Amino acid sequence: MILALVALQASALDAERAFAARAAKGEQWAAFRDTAAEDAMMFAPRPIVARRFLADKPEPKHPIQWFPRASFVSCDGATAVNTGPWMVPAEKAAGYFTTIWRRQPDGTWKWLYDGGAETGRIEPAGDAPRQRKASCRGRARDVMGAPREGIEQQSSGRSADSTLQWRWTYTPEGARALDVHLWNGRRMERVIANRIPAPDPAPAAPGAKR
Repeated sequence: MILALVALQASALDAERAFAARAAKGEQWAAFRDTAAEDAMMFAPRPIVARRFLADKPEPKHPIQWFPRASFVSCDGATAVNTGPWMVPAEKAAGYFTTIWRRQPDGTWKWLYDGGAETGRIEPAGDAPRQRKASCRGRARDVMGAPREGIEQQSSGRSADSTLQWRWTYTPEGARALDVHLWNGRRMERVIANRIPAPDPAPAAPGAKR
């Protein structure tokens, strides 16, 4: 039933809300598994194929709660990046997340990337999420370029029309970064620049959206 509802979602914002709602009902990892693309990546804390990490993961006692604050969408509407706060009130944990979504040929939405960081600041839901769509004027340029040096792992991607582009990196020390660019009709504009420093010698237990 949940998957049938996801198939009807008109946007990645709707898919994100359905995803979060299922997690809040106690099916956090099931929701992650069912909405992950085959090659979706997450961090635990090193980069790992999500389906491998989630395969036998038991449901947590206190599920993560999250909601999108902003969504950046390709001109063709088939790829989007959502970002906003997450929290686990019972554990007094909170932070922000970023999820990259792509509409599948069958109409469902699958996420390709899930990441974020813990900040300790619990934020209220606030106003309705801000949605910004790429311009459909002109021709989007490639801004990702060649792989960067001194990086242990990295990957870049783009929407089919190239109006939404991203790259994530992971350094040998464990620092992470994600840059997302959106075409505004004249140039590719950076709209997300997540920077997560390398963990302390004794990092917190790994988990999605952290």
